[in-house]
Amino acid sequence: MRIYKKKLIVITSLLLAFTIVTIIVLSGIFETWEFNVGDDINYFIDNQITFIFMRIITFAGDFFVLLGAVLLLFIIPKTRKKIGLPLGFALLASAATNQILKNIFRRERHPGFNLIETSGFSFPSGHTQNSTVFFVMLILLLFYAFGIRKKIIFIAIATIPFIVGISRIYLGAHYLGDIIASFLIGPAIALTAFIIWDLLREKSKGTKLHQRLFVDKTKYKNIKRHR
Repeated sequence: MRIYKKKLIVITSLLLAFTIVTIIVLSGIFETWEFNVGDDINYFIDNQITFIFMRIITFAGDFFVLLGAVLLLFIIPKTRKKIGLPLGFALLASAATNQILKNIFRRERHPGFNLIETSGFSFPSGHTQNSTVFFVMLILLLFYAFGIRKKIIFIAIATIPFIVGISRIYLGAHYLGDIIASFLIGPAIALTAFIIWDLLREKSKGTKLHQRLFVDKTKYKNIKRHR
């Protein structure tokens, strides 16, 4: 487990921070301030172009939109096993975890303005969490599976869940605390999913499961042809 030591430290730190934020949020100490933040954001950037942009960008955190992206990656042979499967695993883990957390904490949604339809509980934000898990996992896979090291690509990818989080506040779907909590639990889930998937890859070597989940059959066929 030494190779995962740094990742486990990061996961532990994120979970600790998430716990602290959860305690503060559910205590209601800053609830009035959280309520006002949403109003202020909506007031200062209140125009039709921003509204349309926020309505569009918020879909980058929708579970079914992200699932559609996973299915698209699964259809493409080169990304099926290196990105599609592990990304799908992380997304499903995020969605399940989010529903469990929402039903544990049962925080009611923002009672003020609401520019989109919402349902269920508020904490943590499902759109923001799923988006964070999806794109953090994507960065990890691009880095480790494809050897991509360009920081500008990672920065561009990382800004997507951030904007999704802002959109959820702007549209009146969530409090600020819901978003901050999602930014903390999201990377923790992505890193945990990455470690589990990597361990599965290592431990399953020499088995049919390994062949099905990790071996690129297209690449293997090409190698056989050139022998």
